[in-house]
Amino acid sequence: MDALDATLGTCVSCNVGGDPGDGTSQGTCPSGQNCHVDGSCSLCSSTAGGLAGTDVEPHSGCLALNPRCNAAGTECQCDTTTSLICDAATATTCAMADTSGVCQCGVDPSCAGVTPACDTTTDPAVCVACVDDDGALGDATTQGTCAADSFLCLADGSCQCQLDAAGGGPGDAMTPGTCTENGQMCLPDGTCKCQADNAGGGDGDGTTQGTCAAGEACNADGTCLACNVDGNPGDGTLQGTCLEGYICSALGTCLCQKGDGSPGDSTDAGTCTLQGQLCTLEGLCSCLTANDGTGVAGDGTMQGTCPNLDQLCRADGSCGCLSANDGTGVPGDNTAQGSCPDMGTICQTDGTCGCLTAADGTGVPGDGTTQGTCLADFCQADGTCAP
Repeated sequence: MDALDATLGTCVSCNVGGDPGDGTSQGTCPSGQNCHVDGSCSLCSSTAGGLAGTDVEPHSGCLALNPRCNAAGTECQCDTTTSLICDAATATTCAMADTSGVCQCGVDPSCAGVTPACDTTTDPAVCVACVDDDGALGDATTQGTCAADSFLCLADGSCQCQLDAAGGGPGDAMTPGTCTENGQMCLPDGTCKCQADNAGGGDGDGTTQGTCAAGEACNADGTCLACNVDGNPGDGTLQGTCLEGYICSALGTCLCQKGDGSPGDSTDAGTCTLQGQLCTLEGLCSCLTANDGTGVAGDGTMQGTCPNLDQLCRADGSCGCLSANDGTGVPGDNTAQGSCPDMGTICQTDGTCGCLTAADGTGVPGDGTTQGTCLADFCQADGTCAP
């Protein structure tokens, strides 16, 4: 093989069965991306083939309902200036896609409120109220004709999320309720959106995790975004919106890695920062039962890779005490010794062992003047019992 042959496969255009792509299938591209006529790989492309991005001529990889590809090539939209996306359940057309796209059901605006469904059996399509599974008015207990699993059909004909499917009423922005998308909470207005926190803190701003999964960011529109670095896709070198210890990959996932940038192998911490945690083969920061590459996730019965003798490797990958060390333990609540080895110490809510001024859940660290939970000595500020 000569020097030229040795480079084959490193700088070649994608293809589909040996032919140029057309934006409708993966071909030789990575999973989740389409092969375009210019040989590039991405979900969609606004430049491949010079397509107009209108409802008549969508960008490569897009369809008429959302014909325009965003600048990153990651999403098809009706209007890329506002990131508007039309839903097939509420709209049939992206009108004026070449200027300021608008979602429409037939000739009317996209469906919402008490007529949430776009009925395409008529010409033109029209917005209609939802009905229950038996064709009657909704009662907030079943999905009925509502398009999304998250929504129940209400008596006024609208489709809204609820606290539950048993008549629990509107959401409270603090629990998912009937919302099925990870990270989304059911809001009082019946919509499902991620939130800035679990206490009804309002919409996210695209920079913090909020109620989304680790590594994701809660966007103002209520969606959970893949990780990003200052609003741009990651490249496997920077943390971006990922939690400490993780790196934002080009696929939008947060993964730990070894110090040299290679994948974790369950033998050292790599980019993981919490004591006792190793970077696993799956790219997760977690304590393990051993640090020689054979370790598995802890079950709360042994120390494993945790650094201190009073710590157990817990099922969630963290190191700390538990209410018991037989596999049934739960995090401490400042009331009992639990798995802590020394008499007089209490398994505390932060996973540490130490004496407290009381064992009824109200105790605080001692100051050396009171006995607290110690058997005879005084409870010191460092959690030890001493004269």
